[in-house]
Amino acid sequence: MGLVLLKIELILGLGIWLLIAALNNLFDPKTNHHLISGMMKMTAIEKEVQPLGKGLLWRAFKKTNCVYTFLRVIACYQFLCALFLIISVASFCYGTFFHLQSVAFDLELINTALVFFNAIWLFFLCGGLWFGYWIKFFPAQTTHFILLLTGITTAILINIHI
Repeated sequence: MGLVLLKIELILGLGIWLLIAALNNLFDPKTNHHLISGMMKMTAIEKEVQPLGKGLLWRAFKKTNCVYTFLRVIACYQFLCALFLIISVASFCYGTFFHLQSVAFDLELINTALVFFNAIWLFFLCGGLWFGYWIKFFPAQTTHFILLLTGITTAILINIHI
């Protein structure tokens, strides 16, 4: 029973965490707008005295009018992914505690939700790499790696059968 509760706690926790992140992006877009705009314009690399990343500047967005739209799309994706995680854990609870459906179906639902969760961080890692964010935005890259590893570790734990 402890492993079942741990699985529920992890998936529900990730869902709630991502839901809060989505709501933050929807209700306080200026915070991430500043960070994402700076990354996409590559202003920190452009101001760099050393030649670090100078060869990547051709990738910089000169106009970042699309950042708010980009943030809304990300926030909507995060919101839908959070709901998917929460719904999948509710289905898992229902199936586990009332034995009314296949646990295999519930695990497949959770695994699919985790695919969407991990996709966010892979997208951020690849997008950030495109704009050279490891040069000046290392904490963001580290956060995205940690969240990807969290998703992978959770997927492994979810699929342990005892």
